[in-house]
Amino acid sequence: MSKQFDLAWMDRYRGIVNADGPFRNVGKFCNVRFLLGIGDQDFLVVVEQGRVVSITESGAFDFDANWQFALRGPVDSWAKFAQKVPPPTYTDVVFMTVNSRIKLEGKLLVFWQNIRALLWMFELMRKVDAKASAPA
Repeated sequence: MSKQFDLAWMDRYRGIVNADGPFRNVGKFCNVRFLLGIGDQDFLVVVEQGRVVSITESGAFDFDANWQFALRGPVDSWAKFAQKVPPPTYTDVVFMTVNSRIKLEGKLLVFWQNIRALLWMFELMRKVDAKASAPA
């Protein structure tokens, strides 16, 4: 798997999401457990009241019982989406599902009920690598 989406990257991502004031406001009623599949690696993401409380790598959780919906796609699709300025057709998670770049499965009602907070949260992926390469 790409180092870009390893557990350390996910931990930086969690920190960025939790430090984002607007996300805490937009996501204050967002309580979801979803599977984020990037290539052959899965992560269980738990969001409670506008905070990502955990991101757990596959193998450390019961794969079948713990998530409400899943977003899965190849590493290159997620890498393009996470660029500071993504290329056309990689700018939005929903658009990526429509164009079969990533697959959405599970309890779709939960996804759509929390769409505003989730889209905000996913867009924060674009800050992870920028923050890691910024001078101290």
